[in-house]
Amino acid sequence: MKKKILFIMSSLRSGGAERSLVNLLCLFDFKKYDVDLLLFQQEGFFLTQLPDEVKLISDCEDLHVLYENSLNKIFSFKHPILSIMHVICTIISKAAAGGGSKSRQYRWKKFYKNKIKEIKRHYDIGIAYMHCEPVYFLADKVNADIKIGWIHNDYSQIAHDKNMDLEYFKKIDKIISISDICVEVLKKTFPSQADKIYMLPNLTSSQAVHKLADEFMPEVFNTKKIKLLSVGRLEEQKGFDIAVKAAAILKKRGVDFIWIVLGSGRLKKELENQIKLSSLEDHFFLAGTKKNPYPFMKNADIIVQTSRFEGKSVVIDEAKILAKPIVVTRYPTVYDQIDENEGIITELNAQSVADGIESMLINKQKYIDWISKRNYGNQDEINKYYEIFKGSNI
Repeated sequence: MKKKILFIMSSLRSGGAERSLVNLLCLFDFKKYDVDLLLFQQEGFFLTQLPDEVKLISDCEDLHVLYENSLNKIFSFKHPILSIMHVICTIISKAAAGGGSKSRQYRWKKFYKNKIKEIKRHYDIGIAYMHCEPVYFLADKVNADIKIGWIHNDYSQIAHDKNMDLEYFKKIDKIISISDICVEVLKKTFPSQADKIYMLPNLTSSQAVHKLADEFMPEVFNTKKIKLLSVGRLEEQKGFDIAVKAAAILKKRGVDFIWIVLGSGRLKKELENQIKLSSLEDHFFLAGTKKNPYPFMKNADIIVQTSRFEGKSVVIDEAKILAKPIVVTRYPTVYDQIDENEGIITELNAQSVADGIESMLINKQKYIDWISKRNYGNQDEINKYYEIFKGSNI
């Protein structure tokens, strides 16, 4: 008989973890598994990329009301009490815990845990594919024989209440992270849970990436200027404030370029103001989220990543598949994914990023030649996932 799996995720908006989940599901063997997907928010560009075999659970309106971000949508639901509770509990939690992840932890523990309904269906495997509330939901609200939680970032950079996470990690069977360094950090932080922590890489199909990359030519790249590209959420973690400062330095040096950023997020207005103050309106563009970013990646001259921290960047994996020159900042886990034969690793400041870009413009063919001789797709590693799903160690 087929195994029944439930995946739990916050949404399928733009983001490395979201893209990683879709990549995984597109490689899945649906002859062996029935797959349900529960999203806290049923939205996102990647929804249309889900395989037809994945069943999206839609009968959890209490959960969807309590995790809706838009005030207009919150009060469009037919649950006014839940809508009011969502607004009040969110305000109280931010005041009590200071905002960020800790406020979401507080809100779950003090309010949502006792209000959100359990999933009635039994599963062989339950998987929370994102840290924080998806893991708490898995532990408290899902009936599954094996429960697995994913941590997609360097845990030392996540401002969490570690005691609360430990309480929930004790309730699940396996904890997965996406790089060796991320696993080491988790084991040091939670030594009592070390024997249940494993590394599984994000999966990327080289064939799929190349196919999608050939779908169209972005009009914005119909220029003789140097084309720089960054992809990521407009959040502090991704360091786009550093990217704008680096762009200002390049402009002063007379470099003729455009720098496109694909992604959306809460820092959009702040970044737009920074772009305007730096007189970069003709050079630096926030292009929003794209359903298919790969033609942009293929036709860029350089992929630039200015992150302050990462677990393991899906964008870098995809850039290597497309044999693109890469400039990336030296965040703690960067050497888990790239070495200095594959790209230029800079310090985490605008001057160093600008220097790295200029150096890459001179030497990019050397990096292209190195990367293009290697096969970076890792779709075959899905077998390691199946071993974990069976309850085996790897």
